[in-house]
Amino acid sequence: MLVIHPTHQAFARAVGSRRGQMIVGIASGERAVAHIDGSGALADLDEVIAHEVAHLLLAQAVGGARVPRWFDEGYAEHACGSLEWASRELLADHLEMGRLASLDELSDSFPRDGQAAAVAYAQSHALVAYLLREAPAGALPKLARRLRAGEKFENAVIAATGMSVSAWDEAWRRDFHGPSRWYPWIAFLAGASGIAMSVLCLLAYRAIRRRIEALDEGDEYDRPISIRRARRWRRR
Repeated sequence: MLVIHPTHQAFARAVGSRRGQMIVGIASGERAVAHIDGSGALADLDEVIAHEVAHLLLAQAVGGARVPRWFDEGYAEHACGSLEWASRELLADHLEMGRLASLDELSDSFPRDGQAAAVAYAQSHALVAYLLREAPAGALPKLARRLRAGEKFENAVIAATGMSVSAWDEAWRRDFHGPSRWYPWIAFLAGASGIAMSVLCLLAYRAIRRRIEALDEGDEYDRPISIRRARRWRRR
C-alpha cells in the first residue's frame, strides 16, 4: 500500500518526522506500506515512489528476512534509477580522506540529516550497484531465495556471488579510482568550445563589416546588414 500525502507537512505529521528533517518517504516491509511526501517540493515524486516501492518489493522477495540497512537503501537507490555519478564527487572526497563509514556502522541505521546522510546513501548506492554489476548473472534472485529460506545475509551473499561482503566492499573501494573529475573537465571544455565559437563568429562578422564599409559611398549595402544579406551580396 502506498499512502501519498499532498503536502510535506501532512507527510511529516503522519510519519512523526521532526521539523527540518529532509525525509520524503518511509517504507515498512513488515506492514507492506509506504508513506510518501507527494508535494514534490524536496525530491522528484516519481523517483521517491520508485525508491519506496523497491523497499517493499525487496522485503517481499526475501520473505521479511533481515537485510542490512546499507543493502536495503543501496538497492532502492539503484532500482529507482537514481544517478550514481551525481554524488561521486562527494563520495570520492570522503573516500580519499578515509571518512567513509564501515558497513557495520550502516547495518542497522543511517544518519538522519545533512551531509552524513547524503554520503551514507551515496556509499550504499555505489557499493550495491558495483556488486550487482560485477556479480555472476542471477545473483540477486539467488540471494533473495537464500534469505527467504532463513540463511544469514553474509552466508547468502557468499553463496550467491562467490565473495564475502567485506571482499565486495574492499573491491569496490579499490576500483573506485579516487576522485571522479571527468565531468567538470567536460563542462570546462564545453565552455571553452563555446567561447572559441563566439570569438570566431565575432571575427567573421567584423570581417564582413570591413568589406561592406570598403564599398563606395552610396552603395545600397553601405549600412549595417545581416550576415545572410552580406552572403547574398558576395554571390553577386
